Amino acid sequence: DRFKNINDSLGHAAGDEVLMTVAQRLVAVVPPEATVARISGDEYVVLHPATASAAAAMAFAERLLELFREPLPLSKGDVFVTASIGVAAVSTTSATSADDLVRHADTAMYRAKDAGRNCIAVYDESMHERVAHRLAVETALYRALDRRELRLFHQPILDLPSGEVVGFEALMRWQQADGTMVPPVEFIPIAEDTGTIVSIGAWALLEALTQLRQWIDDGVCSATATMSVNVSPRQLADPNFPAIVSEAIHRSGVAPQLLWLEVTESVMITEPEVALATLRKLRSLGVRMALGAEPARVRRLVLKQVAVMTVIGGVFGGAAVYFVARFIESLLFKMDGRDPFVFTVSIGLLALIAFIAGLVPAIRASRIDPMKALRYE
Repeated sequence: DRFKNINDSLGHAAGDEVLMTVAQRLVAVVPPEATVARISGDEYVVLHPATASAAAAMAFAERLLELFREPLPLSKGDVFVTASIGVAAVSTTSATSADDLVRHADTAMYRAKDAGRNCIAVYDESMHERVAHRLAVETALYRALDRRELRLFHQPILDLPSGEVVGFEALMRWQQADGTMVPPVEFIPIAEDTGTIVSIGAWALLEALTQLRQWIDDGVCSATATMSVNVSPRQLADPNFPAIVSEAIHRSGVAPQLLWLEVTESVMITEPEVALATLRKLRSLGVRMALGAEPARVRRLVLKQVAVMTVIGGVFGGAAVYFVARFIESLLFKMDGRDPFVFTVSIGLLALIAFIAGLVPAIRASRIDPMKALRYE
């Protein structure tokens, strides 16, 4: 796993040592009838003809995974590495060629990597179906922009007390020629993996700002309304990204301070130095940045909070929602600083709950400023 990190940080000589040490450990642990082979850069195949069941194959794979629990001694010092193992067996119901067997094991190995690495995955036919589907989506995605199949939907951002639209968030959607809607959770990760997110993201940025300019000119929204656009880690890693942003601002005629670029917290964890350098260049253009949590974490918290309030409101009515909201508010102010993310989202949800329940006067009278709370991060 992450063998490239060793080459990049310690050098290719250290990488070669890792490959040789791993090979020696594999050869030392497998039985005489098994075969060990390195088939590509950092991938090995172990063929064990004596395994008679899936359970035996799994037990053997677990023994191989144990080899990586101990550090690898290199000339530059010890290093720890992990491995992702895919297990495939000759089918008892259909013909399986050697190529099929290796391909199935490779597919299972990538499933193990997707599951978080340092684990084992066993091949089944559904994996092949998923791989084939992903390939079809990947191929179609390359042509989606040229075919004008990508769309931007704009979610308004409201100031709850006044009801004024203060901005928009651009959300990308993909509608194929046959009318099929491909969900973002399916095609955005593929776009990031393949690098097509760079060209797609550049289009989305210009399209969103052009739309904002038109709405401002037509009087649909105020001249200070903002546009928020999500930015992927792959885009931030592109050295040309600040130039892409600058060109979009120039061509659309939108003031740079009206653009919010939203990045997830994972960007600062995986590539902190690269991300920080790019963010500084973007800041110098005059655009604003928002660093938020991963969408999955937001969804979990939002669903939890809204579910609780929905049940309370349905059983006891709006007044109960109000008093519960005030109780949670008091707790949140006590926990301020312990978990800024939970604090921020919860305050925003309380403001939304109050708005829906017709409690805008209560918000205005409260010491909570919803807009400030939502910018807590």
